[in-house]
Amino acid sequence: MKKRFAGFVILAAAAAAVAALVLKKEEDPVLVTLDDEVDQTDENEYDSDYPLIKLSERQSWQTRTKILLKSLVDQKEIRLVHYCKFHNQHDLFEAVKEAKASDYTLAEADDKHQVVLEKTMENFFDDVIAAILLMANITRKHNGLYREFEIE
Repeated sequence: MKKRFAGFVILAAAAAAVAALVLKKEEDPVLVTLDDEVDQTDENEYDSDYPLIKLSERQSWQTRTKILLKSLVDQKEIRLVHYCKFHNQHDLFEAVKEAKASDYTLAEADDKHQVVLEKTMENFFDDVIAAILLMANITRKHNGLYREFEIE
């Protein structure tokens, strides 16, 4: 009888442990940490130096630039190429005029108000990312769509 009772107690304890685990998995609260809240607000915050660029965009472009520059580490100079689109010819001309003041050249333009702007510069990460942010900011300032950039 004692063996049966001991077996029953062990079986009941095991069943209680399994039930507790199942209930615990169902009742685990979802915790929101301070970091999660900061990330959510950062998505909508704009860069203080480039007021038309979101911080999340800046971080994304910085990561992409690091990856692209890693393969070009031996080159002293690189060519930075920007692809932009504008709503009308006036905005396109104003943006190109401002870009030329920053040593960009107009490589291509079409009748759909799409342009390709290029700049040859030294291969320094800080300078390259600053040029990318500046060109994106210029494009948006003149009601344009900054599509992408390439580093060659």
